[in-house]
Amino acid sequence: DGNRPPRKFLDFDSYTYLGPVFSTEYDSFGKLDFSDLKEDGFERESSGGWLAFVQRYFVSSWIPEQGKKHKYQARQITSGAFSIALTSQSRSLSAGVPASYKNTLYVGPKISDNLNKLHPDLGLVVDYGFLWWLSEPIHKLMTWGYTFLGNWGLAILFATLVLKAVLWPLSAAGYRSAAKMRAVAPQMAELQQKHANDKQKLGQEMMAFYKKEGVSPLGGCLPMLLQMPFFLAFYWVLLDMVELRHAPFLLWITDLSSYDPFFVLPLLNAGLMFYSQKMMPVAPSNDPTQQQMQSAMKFMPIMIAAMFCIFPAGFVLYFTIQSLITVIQQALSFRKAGISLKSV
Repeated sequence: DGNRPPRKFLDFDSYTYLGPVFSTEYDSFGKLDFSDLKEDGFERESSGGWLAFVQRYFVSSWIPEQGKKHKYQARQITSGAFSIALTSQSRSLSAGVPASYKNTLYVGPKISDNLNKLHPDLGLVVDYGFLWWLSEPIHKLMTWGYTFLGNWGLAILFATLVLKAVLWPLSAAGYRSAAKMRAVAPQMAELQQKHANDKQKLGQEMMAFYKKEGVSPLGGCLPMLLQMPFFLAFYWVLLDMVELRHAPFLLWITDLSSYDPFFVLPLLNAGLMFYSQKMMPVAPSNDPTQQQMQSAMKFMPIMIAAMFCIFPAGFVLYFTIQSLITVIQQALSFRKAGISLKSV
């Protein structure tokens, strides 16, 4: 069916590729857009490769006998319906002389290791986009964890812990900066009150204060931004993993690819995010726009909890583990800086 719905933020199927893909000796991987097939169709001769139709979790693929000429075709049959076809090179046969063609049809789940056994490039249908170089190791780490844990939810927990350990130096740098900012928050508030009617003077005094104390309001941002590719790579792995389909975790979570039926994980994550947010320093400001932004940020845990109510439980589990580890890291950093958590 080529009537693909437009991408919607909370429609996860719409964010995974649906359509024909191909591989030849000249192109290791290519996608075919439905709109192009409506106009001209697709035809390519090759002596290698494969032709497939992919969706979120499954793929149907023709893998011809390699090294022999064949033709790939994809076209529109009727409105909203498309087909792919493999045609082997015709042969002239003498009477009584047998001939055979060896082509393979695969219809099944998108598991890259299994697909690569059929053809070295067929695993490319598991498409993680431009962050594939991060997503593939994360998927392998989860798969390895599953081999001895026997539960995909525990494998997500294992991979998250390993990844957070690897990124600990970046996280620690950000939280140390946040701890310093929180420690000098009272002095910053005094400056804010003292120069409340002179924004230019306040800006100069604040910059001098930052330099004197060796702190920066943006000091914790860069380490966090450097971790964003890992977060997105993990997201794409969990979104596209057929192994999570109907995979149970514990107790009420019986399908990691579907939402949490009792919304426990979204609510738990919201509580952790709220506590983490309270620990982070907020630079004082008389700017109405800045104040509005700070007020809006207070509602962020609630907004994310509302979205996570329909997110796959596997991803919400990952995010909740992330939030829990973040709170622990912040608490350790603040304690090391001599900041009491009783005021949080």
